[in-house]
Amino acid sequence: MDSFDLIRKFQSTLPLVRKWIDDVLDGHKDQATPIVNLGFPRLQQVFPSELLEKARVIVVSGKVPFPPLSRMGLPERVLGDVH
Repeated sequence: MDSFDLIRKFQSTLPLVRKWIDDVLDGHKDQATPIVNLGFPRLQQVFPSELLEKARVIVVSGKVPFPPLSRMGLPERVLGDVH
């Protein structure tokens, strides 16, 4: 697979990855906490308060979910050992 084929494959896979991300976030939305509530006061020196109130974080214990990229059509040799 040449570079252009790989780029096309990535582009065609992006909607599937985005849907996977949206599904994972939706499944954990009840656990989401605004970043502003995490007690990192220096973040407010760098980012606007509006962003910190809007942005959310979900604390994960154990293995962080990772999209099944090979099942989405990306060749495993490109992905390396990400799990």
